[in-house]
Amino acid sequence: MTTGRTDVEIHGHCDPQFQAVADAFAQNFRERGDNGASACVTLDGRVVVDLWGGWKDRDRTEAWEADTLVNVWSSTKGMAAVAGHLAADQGLLDFEAPVAHYWPEFAQAGKQDVPVKWLFTHQVGLVDFDGDHPDGVALDWHEVCRRLAATAPQWTPGAECGYHATTWGWLVGEVVRRAAGVASFGQYFRDQVARPLGADRDFYIGLPDAEHHRVARVFRAPEPDPAGEAPPPGNLGAVRGDPVAARSGILGMPKWSASPASAEWKRAEMPGMNGQGNARGLARVYAALANGGEAFGARIMSPASVERSARVEYEGPDRCLGVPVRRSLGFMLPASDLDTRPPEVFGHGGMGGSMGFADPVRRISFGYAMSLMAPAAGASGANDQRGQALAQAVYASIGEPL
Repeated sequence: MTTGRTDVEIHGHCDPQFQAVADAFAQNFRERGDNGASACVTLDGRVVVDLWGGWKDRDRTEAWEADTLVNVWSSTKGMAAVAGHLAADQGLLDFEAPVAHYWPEFAQAGKQDVPVKWLFTHQVGLVDFDGDHPDGVALDWHEVCRRLAATAPQWTPGAECGYHATTWGWLVGEVVRRAAGVASFGQYFRDQVARPLGADRDFYIGLPDAEHHRVARVFRAPEPDPAGEAPPPGNLGAVRGDPVAARSGILGMPKWSASPASAEWKRAEMPGMNGQGNARGLARVYAALANGGEAFGARIMSPASVERSARVEYEGPDRCLGVPVRRSLGFMLPASDLDTRPPEVFGHGGMGGSMGFADPVRRISFGYAMSLMAPAAGASGANDQRGQALAQAVYASIGEPL
């Protein structure tokens, strides 16, 4: 499908009812600076929008294809959270139980009573580990988990909430991995979540080498950096002078986790920040949460688990982001005046603008993934005007303008 209103060809399909979404997607390229992107929407478990267009690179030499993947940063957290809720639904994980029940080493440094749920809600106070930070340490799953288990919390667990921009992935991933008795969190996600929902070629946590050629390069707007790629989410709280908040993103810096364009980054499992996916993968996974736990012929969790996923567990200030937030167990809910989505929507965005969410009231799921990262999107991505424009078009298409 080509819109004819821009020099970017828009490919894919869009039900006539959702033409406004196709128009907004084209407008993102024409007026909002998009370089390469994909957008996908489901309604009642049926794909009604599946679009892609633009380029995989900043120089616009490689076309964005139907199966192009891109680093979606913290949108990965939403996918990882689904795996956590699935493990709970399988009776493997109890959110109220101490983390140490599943991960005995975690009991060090006074953390023996910390419940699993505080890992999911960013309330445990482990935004970084103590001690030295060897080059490339974030590529070593077991070493990061060993160091986090030995570290004392940076605030009293449960007393505050602060965005664990990078460590969230290992904290949640390790407790799920141990509870499920599997060798790899990424493989658990693939086998238990992505594959049943037909998203196993559209979202990865730990990308096989054979798929690296499909990945687009992420980069910042408006000023390109010398390496031609976006730096990860470092120093989130530095401008406020909070030394703890300033540590929240450091494990994502290239010195400790490699360049996002590198094979090492793509291959690693870092469930808080390095999922390689596209809008189709996000929307297909969230379709299950928008439809009582079942979509595309597969039930991955119970309706009760979906209700738990959407239930607000924390509402208030975030120490690391410096803004008010609303969080369920692993997901973010609209909290900003710039986020016009209905309040019951839940999901997660990524630094620079990627976004995925479920709306169980209207049985809608949504995914947006792109290569050009907008600074105004924020660390969690939900405020990006491109994703917001697409979401507004979705609701206008069903007669509920935002």
